[in-house]
Amino acid sequence: MTRASLFGVGTPEVLVIGVVALLVFGPKGLADAAKGLGKTLRTFQPTIQELKEVSEEFKSTLEDEIGLDEFKSSIQSPPSRPYTAKSEAAEPDLDEMRKASAAAAWGEQEEGAGKGGEGQTTFEETLSAPAEAAPKEETPSDLSDLSLEELQAELERRKSE
Repeated sequence: MTRASLFGVGTPEVLVIGVVALLVFGPKGLADAAKGLGKTLRTFQPTIQELKEVSEEFKSTLEDEIGLDEFKSSIQSPPSRPYTAKSEAAEPDLDEMRKASAAAAWGEQEEGAGKGGEGQTTFEETLSAPAEAAPKEETPSDLSDLSLEELQAELERRKSE
C-alpha cells in the first residue's frame, strides 16, 4: 500500500502539524501565516522554475556524455540467441561430448568413449552405482606378534589416517 506524502510527511503528520500550528498561531494568526507563506512562495517561484530547468538541462547533458540512452536501449532490446539453429546443428551431440568427457575422466580409452561396449560402464551407471568402501588393510588385533619394523610401519600408517 502506498501513501501520498509531501517531503516524506504523511497524512497523520500533516494533521498533527496543522493542530499545533492552529494552537500556536490561533485562527487569525494561522490565516496571516498562510498568506505570508503564499507571498513568499510566489516570490521564489521564478527562481524555483529556473532551478528546475537548469537541473533538467544538466541531467540531459550528463546522460548524453555518459551514453545513458544507448545503455537503456541495449537493456530494453530483446535478447538475441548467441547461436543460430544452423550453427547448433553443426555442433557435436551434447550426450556424446558428455560420454567422451566421462571416459577421459575415468581413464578409459578415447575410442571406447560413448560406445558403451562390453565390460564398460557409462557415466550414468557409475553415478548410480552404490559407493563401495575402499579396501582396508587388515589391522592385526594382536600387535605382540609383529617385529619392530612392522610395529613402526603400523604406527606410521595409523598416524597418517
